[in-house]
Amino acid sequence: MDHYRAISDYGVIGNLHTAALVSSGGSIDWACLPSFDFPAFFCRLLDLKIGGYFQIHPVGVYKVERAYLEKSNILSTTFSNGFGKVALTDLMPISADECEPQEILRKVEGVEGEIDLEVIFKPTPRFASVTPTLSAKENGLWVEGSDPIAALFTIGSEDPSQTIGWRIENGRAERIVRVKAGEALYFLLSYPQRANEEGAAENDFSLQAMEGRISRTLDYWQTWAEKCRYHGPHQGAVLRSALTLKLLTFAPTGGIVAAATTSLPEAIGGVRNWDYRFAWLRDSALILYSLMELGYQEEAHAFMKMMMKTCVKSCAENRPLQIMYRIDGESELPEQCLSHLEGYRKSQPVRVGNAAAKQLQLDTFGELLNCVYTHHWRDHTPPSEEDLEDLLCLISHVTDFVLVRWKEPDHGIWEFRDQPRHFVYSKEMSWVALDRAIKLVEERKLHLDTGKWKEAREEIRRTVLEKGYDRKLGSFVQAFDETALDASALLFPILGFIAPDDPKMVSTLRKIQEALRSRRFTYRYIMDDGLPGREGAFLACSFWLVDALTSMGRLDEAEAEFERVLTCANDLGLYAEEIDPITEEALGNFPQAFTHVALINAAVNLEKAKRGEQRENLSEETAKEGSYDEESKSV
Repeated sequence: MDHYRAISDYGVIGNLHTAALVSSGGSIDWACLPSFDFPAFFCRLLDLKIGGYFQIHPVGVYKVERAYLEKSNILSTTFSNGFGKVALTDLMPISADECEPQEILRKVEGVEGEIDLEVIFKPTPRFASVTPTLSAKENGLWVEGSDPIAALFTIGSEDPSQTIGWRIENGRAERIVRVKAGEALYFLLSYPQRANEEGAAENDFSLQAMEGRISRTLDYWQTWAEKCRYHGPHQGAVLRSALTLKLLTFAPTGGIVAAATTSLPEAIGGVRNWDYRFAWLRDSALILYSLMELGYQEEAHAFMKMMMKTCVKSCAENRPLQIMYRIDGESELPEQCLSHLEGYRKSQPVRVGNAAAKQLQLDTFGELLNCVYTHHWRDHTPPSEEDLEDLLCLISHVTDFVLVRWKEPDHGIWEFRDQPRHFVYSKEMSWVALDRAIKLVEERKLHLDTGKWKEAREEIRRTVLEKGYDRKLGSFVQAFDETALDASALLFPILGFIAPDDPKMVSTLRKIQEALRSRRFTYRYIMDDGLPGREGAFLACSFWLVDALTSMGRLDEAEAEFERVLTCANDLGLYAEEIDPITEEALGNFPQAFTHVALINAAVNLEKAKRGEQRENLSEETAKEGSYDEESKSV
């Protein structure tokens, strides 16, 4: 391959511990092993010359068709040429027991005729900072000097030549295999955590075991998918988004990464390249809210458990909650640049870690308590004494923080890296934090005094309406004493801060449509944010526009807008963070959880509105009393 593939060219597979990106040309160009935030084992995505990959495709010219197996995260790619047709099935097997998954499985099956396949295996552990030694032993190709230890096994053919004959040079192994109709060949990449050959050799490498891995993993994803409550006209897009969000979950803790990648640029050749392989509280809360909407309560419980544990630890250590954490719950995410990698299409720097973890972003705490409130409002199970203590700890910890800090400038939802500002969305979400805390206390009959919270809640509302709305402009603005617009204002009526038909909100939506739209896409803002260059349109904001139109009862407009934004997905239904409005090229990390969350919420709320159902939990006045009726809320 002599050029970088488009970001949208990739599919994703995963095992609830990590993920891998697979191109339409049958190449795994990105995989961090054994976990999302570990150094990359394959990283051609970020350096075409020195980055590693694992490629399987026909020799010469070929055609490609691909799709996920029904209701799963197992990717099927069909290659065909004048000699025949072959199917490549890619997956990361889900473990049958409690052991940590440690395999990537690639099955090649002849469909018609016979095809010669080129197989290239080039591991580059630790972001290609070391060159491992490859050696062929029995039916395995061993990666020595690697972290983690790894071995590639070939299983399936009775012809010995199919399991030997690797040509190895400079840490790269390649071979040609011929696959005929009816034949199947399996390539199993094992990366056990024990640094010895026997750890991998103990695995079952029979044909039955290979098919068992596929069957077990397919059953896992399909069983999970069947629980989805959404049955509206956009079921395919919603389910693919839900499956993607689940794939981005780290099972041991319930944490959810913002994306599977780092440093895919928001502007080609620019510096807007960030590491998203961590769990943002904001993103996780929004994801859990979406999954609860679709009926996935187990994920909500897992996240709440992780969040409570993190909160109790923060309380014990007398420190504030961070906006993001590592997927194991730890707080240190030091940022560094990998200067030896050229970056995707020479977009530098390549960053690992994220310095924004130490920023003050006040909106995070509103998202968090909104999610906690929704979870507890719907949860039929009486909380245990320990759960109530943890809930009290979380509420007290967050409200104490918000009461003290809400008047301060912060870095906002978009994590600006220049000077802090008084972002209007941050103030509004501080209102949400106190509003949901008050509801939790009153509805759960918790023994906490909410008097100061109510006073502060009203003060925040007055402040936002006075300083956050520019009467001359006729719109809510991005920050106090500034005139730049921000698409985050589209969420105000959805979160219950202001009525959808309030003249201030109606005019704000109109101004955003006029100033932040380019063709059919919505920018999050257009102003100097302290970084050179200009980013693409933020896809989540286009779905927020759908939601805002829905809340105002403009359903035909909302439906048309939704249909337009759906076309931004790639052929597998996956979305990046941003899109170039001119070229419609995907930009930013991929697949992006934030975008898929916004899609789910827009689809669910639009369908509810078309059925005449009232949106839930909008404000103190409209929040329903009583327990959650599971059946009546099925969409």
